[in-house]
Amino acid sequence: MTAILDNRVPPPLVCLACGVGMYFTARAAGESTLVFASQYELGLAWLCLSLILIVMSIRQFKQHQTTVNPLRPSQASQLVISGIFCVTRNPMYLSLTTILIGLMFFLGSWLGLLWLAVFVLYIQCFQIYPEERAMQLLFGEAYRDYCSRVRRWL
Repeated sequence: MTAILDNRVPPPLVCLACGVGMYFTARAAGESTLVFASQYELGLAWLCLSLILIVMSIRQFKQHQTTVNPLRPSQASQLVISGIFCVTRNPMYLSLTTILIGLMFFLGSWLGLLWLAVFVLYIQCFQIYPEERAMQLLFGEAYRDYCSRVRRWL
């Protein structure tokens, strides 16, 4: 089953939209609802984690000489199952999620969890599921075996 939004909106753009939503929701709520001593340091740690995940992911794709473009999963030439892909099948989407978690801490608002949920649901339905269908068609049994060993997120 294909939906009109399948692989149509670049995931970083979805992340940006949710981040903007987080910002305006936090501003509209007024007073911070998530305040603690090291919230900015924790936010920075999440952002650093996301940067590490992104770099590791892109590096793996480049080493295997396959596409990084999430809008064209059918153009994948290799099934990447090493490095960070031994831990999660979707490290780039996980990194975008950690960016939003870091932003939530910076903004100091629990309401950011709503936008985090919107992001995860959107990416799961309109990006990950269509990619999984494409990988299944391209790589068959090797992809099914990979899916049985490695979780979608963590």
